[in-house]
Amino acid sequence: RRTAFLNEAEGALNRFDGIDCPVCRNRGYFYTMTEEGDVLARACGCKTKRAVLRRIRESGLQSLIRQCTFDSYEVKDDWQRTMKETAMAFCNDPDAAWFYAGGQVGCGKTHICTAICEYYIRKGRDVRYLMWAETAKHLKAMVNDYAAYTKLINEYKRIDVLYIDDFLKVRQGTDPSDGDLNLAFELINARLLRPGGVTVISSEKTLQEAMDYDEATFSRIFKQCGRYYVAVGREQGRNYRLRG
Repeated sequence: RRTAFLNEAEGALNRFDGIDCPVCRNRGYFYTMTEEGDVLARACGCKTKRAVLRRIRESGLQSLIRQCTFDSYEVKDDWQRTMKETAMAFCNDPDAAWFYAGGQVGCGKTHICTAICEYYIRKGRDVRYLMWAETAKHLKAMVNDYAAYTKLINEYKRIDVLYIDDFLKVRQGTDPSDGDLNLAFELINARLLRPGGVTVISSEKTLQEAMDYDEATFSRIFKQCGRYYVAVGREQGRNYRLRG
């Protein structure tokens, strides 16, 4: 009777995530009674779903994750099969820490890397999305404000799983500036030194092309990726954004 009364109390978690749970009535826990008559509060199964939604929101990938999954990635050619199978093998390798997809614009690199992030989110890991051009510009503008710069870049250095999208992307026809390369070195070096962290990168540059800018930095990425590196060749018809 005591637990029934307690379990009738309404919670408000559904107001934040939209999940309506009849078991705990949106409190996130429910009450049970032991044989000795002690009342225990137990976590409800809905908390797992709520945590997944929270990690999706915090990742910055909320809109992409809805459409960019492994199931929704269409495989019609061998190079697509290679990219998808490499990404799925990466997810299933407990020792894997670096994944890099480079090359052809519009071939699905962001789709595959987002699917990897969704896998880690559902495994309970914290993920952050870093759009290179936008974030690099913001960080470079903050370089004279040491406290603000350090606070922001440390979020990316320390996060459990970091996805860098369009790495080293600049205006068409130009090369990354010294500021871009210095920022890349600082961030990549910190990620390399982070124990247990995962780093996922997509870029229009293959690692071989990136080595022309900074061989030391990008050869280290190449070594860390091992077999989890995909370079998609630039060929007509592989840019799916141009298809009707």
